[in-house]
Amino acid sequence: MEDSVQVEGKGMAAEERLATLENSVASARRELSKLRQQMNAMKHMFKNEINKIKLSLCSPNMEISDVVNCSEASRHNSDKCCGVVTSRPAESRIGQLNKLAIGHIETCFKEKNGTPRQPSICPEARGVITIEVYNNPDHSLNGLSEYSHIWIIFVFHKNDNDSSKAKVRPPRLDGKRVGVFACRTPHRPNPIGLTLARLTGIQRNILCVSGIDLVDGTPILDIKPYIPEYDKPIINVASFVTTEASDKPCSAAIDSIQLEASVSLKSDATGELIKRDSNISGVDLLPSTEPVRTAGWLNNPPVATLQVEFSQEAQQQLTMFKYTNDVTSHSSTWQVTTLPSLDVVRQSITRILQEDPRSVYRRNKCTSDVYKMSIDNLNITCSFKGDTVTVISIVPKHFK
Repeated sequence: MEDSVQVEGKGMAAEERLATLENSVASARRELSKLRQQMNAMKHMFKNEINKIKLSLCSPNMEISDVVNCSEASRHNSDKCCGVVTSRPAESRIGQLNKLAIGHIETCFKEKNGTPRQPSICPEARGVITIEVYNNPDHSLNGLSEYSHIWIIFVFHKNDNDSSKAKVRPPRLDGKRVGVFACRTPHRPNPIGLTLARLTGIQRNILCVSGIDLVDGTPILDIKPYIPEYDKPIINVASFVTTEASDKPCSAAIDSIQLEASVSLKSDATGELIKRDSNISGVDLLPSTEPVRTAGWLNNPPVATLQVEFSQEAQQQLTMFKYTNDVTSHSSTWQVTTLPSLDVVRQSITRILQEDPRSVYRRNKCTSDVYKMSIDNLNITCSFKGDTVTVISIVPKHFK
């Protein structure tokens, strides 16, 4: 009898302990819920404070009270509060963009000198992009390996100009001016660039790419897959084309967009597309069989392609380099880590120099000076004479 009473007592005690534990768990859950609410409130508060700070940085002459008053309005019209202006110091513009970077790229081009102006110049150049956003950055790359090429949006972080100009002098035009939006100059109102690269591999949050024309350490703003069906112009469908010069004002094009809904095409007996309405001034509705057009100076630039020669000393020095895939190895200064072979190194040097990497000023004012550039671990010295460039020496970057 006593044994049964003891068992019942132990059972009641166990039930009481279980009830106490359940109450404790419920209390802990309530506290956690309160903490979550407090954290969300703090997050919202800090976000508002950060937005105010950003606004004040964008408009350094603006008072704090003005920043607070315009913070709400800026959501609808950010141009009035923090629009980019051409007179803003480059450090401010680039600093703002650097804060938006999703990662950085490591390349074989350590300096601006010698960095290709376009990816097609040096397709062997390789780079590594490290994604630095999200708690699990590798999740953001899920599915990207199905694509062979990617668009890379980046910051011209080496652009030290305080302002941009409406007209610039591209090196390939040898001093002739064109509109800043008619060329790919890095000196832009917003120092943002776009390049196309081959995706050669993905390892966790790291992208391996080739055909790179970026300086080492360039901040990356975004990455998008290259999709030919979307990114290549479609030229075999009907579209509006102007019948006058390409520099004609845009009013006709705007009218064509507005009238597009009221004008359509139909097939005649021959199966060809014809116009239903020909009363649109200055615009013909024709099949777009015209090829993609580019500026004439791109195909026939005033700057000639140069002939590249290697001095005997430079050739001997190049053979002293060895390739290694171990970037941490310091056993020899005569090593190459990002370009896969010495033949590729020589091809890369040749292709870069063929396109004359000098600025317009150096080309016209410093003709007798030697030109220095770096690729991978190589410091390259060369001289220009007429249409020929001679590589004088190739030594390691830290060579003494």
